This record gives sequence, C-alpha cells and structure tokens, in this order.
Amino acid sequence: MRAITSLALAIAGMVNALAQSQSKDVVVQGVGRHPCSLFAQEYRDNPLLTEGLYYNWAIGFMSGYNSSLAEQNNLSNQKNLVGRDLKYQLTFLRNHCLSGSSEYYVQAVKALYDDLPYLK
Repeated sequence: MRAITSLALAIAGMVNALAQSQSKDVVVQGVGRHPCSLFAQEYRDNPLLTEGLYYNWAIGFMSGYNSSLAEQNNLSNQKNLVGRDLKYQLTFLRNHCLSGSSEYYVQAVKALYDDLPYLK
C-alpha cells in the first residue's frame, strides 16, 4: 500500500508540473517551483519519498548551473557538489524549508549552492 501511495504522489506531482507548465511562461520547472510550505507538508506525510524526489531535483539544478558556468568559461565560480556530504545537504534543505520560510524550494537550493565550497 505504501508503494501505491508513493507512486500516486509522484504521478500527481508530475501531472501538476505539466499542467502548470502549459498555463504560463515558466523559468523553473519541477518541484523547485513548489513553496517550502508544500515541501514541509509533503515531508510530514512521506519523508523518504519527499526528500528523495526534491533532492534529485536539487542536484540536477545545481549540476545544470555548474554546467552553465563552464559554458561561459566561468570555471572559478563552479561549486563542488560533493564538497559537503549528503546528510549535510539534505539537512540544510530540510531545515531551510521547515523553518517556516515563505520561499520556494529553488531558493533553498540556491542557498545550499552558495554554501558549497568552490572547486579547487
């Protein structure tokens, strides 16, 4: 039953993202567009699924940002995405959103990115 609930949550999130993307211009797509309050609600309901889904989006976003810096020959500003361990990164994002922040998840990810060390 838990697997069905998890699958239903994932599908609902994808359908919601697709519907939103067709309704207006979009700069950020996926769960990064969700307010931290929604992350907090989903985290209370299913912490493992929520944290896994959101973190996968976060690491993709940060990887894309690093790649865009490389394409601009801005290598000195690239961050080491494993410069802090996984537990630290998950805790940082969770605490940022569970603090009652009115920000969006993408803003929590940007704060984490800023907190990571630069590549050497």
